[in-house]
Amino acid sequence: MIYNQETLDSIKRLAAAAYTPSQVRFALGLEKEAFEAAMNDENHPVCIAYFKGFLSSELSIREAAFKLARMGSNPAIVQALKDFEYTRNQIKKDGFTCQEI
Repeated sequence: MIYNQETLDSIKRLAAAAYTPSQVRFALGLEKEAFEAAMNDENHPVCIAYFKGFLSSELSIREAAFKLARMGSNPAIVQALKDFEYTRNQIKKDGFTCQEI
């Protein structure tokens, strides 16, 4: 199935508001099997639109949290350290580096 730019923009906007893929599909009235297949293909425009929207909002939140951490907020520091540790472990798991980071 081919999705027009308006649909892709709507997917991105809903994902940015942290709607799940199933909620996005339902809200936009998209065909279940085709949408799920698109979401399972990381190169499909639907999957790209969804994660661009989702990650753009997550980035904004993380930037705000890291700013608070740099200003000395203990809860924000704890969360930032957890985020770094998760990312460090994921980098190693995915094999993107053979060096200790």
